Amino acid sequence: MGVANVAQVQAMFLERVLPDMPTLWGVEDAFCTWIQPGKSGAGIEIQKVSDRAMRIVFKAGRGGVSGQVDLNGGSFFRGTGTLFKQFTVTTVGFQHAREMTTKAIEACKGDQKALERLSRHEIAQAMIEMKAAKDRRLQVDASQVLAILNTVVNAPTYSVKGGATGQAGNPWGAQLLEDNGLYDVWDTGLAVLRQAGAAVVQDAGVDYPGQNVTFTQAIPGAVIGDKIVTAGSGQAGFAGLPTFVNDSATGFLQGQPRNLPYCQVRSVDAGGAALSLDFIRQSLNLIKIRKPGASMKTLTPYIAPQQEHAYEQLAFAVTEIIKGGPEDDTDLLFNNLRMAGRKAMCETNADPTKLQWLQRGKFGWAQMKSIGFHQPMGEGSDIMWPIVGANGAPIAQVWFALTEQSQLYCTDVTEMGIVKNLAVIAGYVGA
Repeated sequence: MGVANVAQVQAMFLERVLPDMPTLWGVEDAFCTWIQPGKSGAGIEIQKVSDRAMRIVFKAGRGGVSGQVDLNGGSFFRGTGTLFKQFTVTTVGFQHAREMTTKAIEACKGDQKALERLSRHEIAQAMIEMKAAKDRRLQVDASQVLAILNTVVNAPTYSVKGGATGQAGNPWGAQLLEDNGLYDVWDTGLAVLRQAGAAVVQDAGVDYPGQNVTFTQAIPGAVIGDKIVTAGSGQAGFAGLPTFVNDSATGFLQGQPRNLPYCQVRSVDAGGAALSLDFIRQSLNLIKIRKPGASMKTLTPYIAPQQEHAYEQLAFAVTEIIKGGPEDDTDLLFNNLRMAGRKAMCETNADPTKLQWLQRGKFGWAQMKSIGFHQPMGEGSDIMWPIVGANGAPIAQVWFALTEQSQLYCTDVTEMGIVKNLAVIAGYVGA
C-alpha cells in the first residue's frame, strides 16, 4: 500500500457551499415601478377593461368665437362649440415563462438537500424578472424594437452597437436585451420576419460592454439594420415612453394623427451637444408656454446615468466645496440630483441621449388581466403544468408562466417635454 494521498482520502472530505447565492446580473425596473399604482405610484390609475378598445374622450378645441361687436345694431359672429375627440387604447398580452424538471424539484426539497427550494425560488424570481423585462420594453415604442444589427459577419454572434459609431436609432446598444431571451428578428423596414423566436445563449449570450448578442443559431438572411423585436409582439406591443414623449408629426398617438398639436410634446434638439442649463431651462419653458397652468411642480426629469454624469459636470463648474475641518468627509460626487427643484429619476434602461420630463399623473393602465399566474381553468386552479412530449404523453417536466393583458396610456402629453440628441460622454457604451 502506498502513502495516503488526496485521491485515496477524498471520500472523507466535507463540501462547503456558501449559503448566500449572489445574483450576477442586474435587475432594473425603476420606471416600471414608478408607473405602477400604490404608495410609490400615487396618481397612477388602473382602468379595468374588456377585450374591446378603451376610449379616452378629451377636449381638443376650445370652441367659441371672440371679437368686437357694435352693440348699436351691429352684427354678431356665428359661434362654435367645444371640439371633443377620443384616444383609443388596446391592451396587449405579455408573458414570462419558466420550466423545471420534476427531478430537479425533488432534488432541491428540504434544507438537507439544497440551499433553496427550486420551485419557490423560480416563482419568486419570475415576478422580479417579468417587471424588469417589462421595464426594458417600456423604453421603446409599440414597434418593440430593442436592438439593431450593426454587423452580421460573425453569426450567430452579431454586433448591436449603437450610438454615434453604431446604428442610428439604437442608443442603448445591447442594454435592452437579456441572456436566454427569445426575440423575433425583422428586416430593416419591419416588413419581413427573418426569424421568429430566435433564442439567445443563456450563459453570457449578451456582451454588454462589447455590444454583442449571441443566438443559438444564425439568423437566415440577416443584414445590417435588421431589427431585434420582442418575441410574439407582431410589432404591436406595449406603448412605451417614445410613444408619448415624442415630437414627431408623423404616425399616430392612441388613434389620433401626430400632426395634431395635442399629440406632440415640445422638444429641444441638442444637435449632439452636451447637456446644458440652457437646454434644461428652455425645455421647461416650452412646456409652460404650451400649456399655461400646467402642473409644472410635479414634472419628473427622467435620465440615464450618462446624462446624470453630464449634469454632475455642470454642477462641478459652479460648485465650491467647503470643508468645516479635517474630520469632514470629502465627497466630490453628488447624490439625489435635482433639476429646477425637481428630483431626477435616473435609470440604466433610459435613453442615454435624452432628458425626458414626465408627468406621472397623466399615465395610467388599461388592464384586462393583472400580472399573475397563467391559470386557464380560472382562479384556484393549478399554476404548474406538465410538458407534453411529441407522442402526446406528459414528460417529467413542468411549466408555469406569469401573464398580463394591459396597455399603458396617457391622457395628456402636452404637459411633458424632451431634450433630445444629447451627446454621450466618451467612454460609455455607444459613445
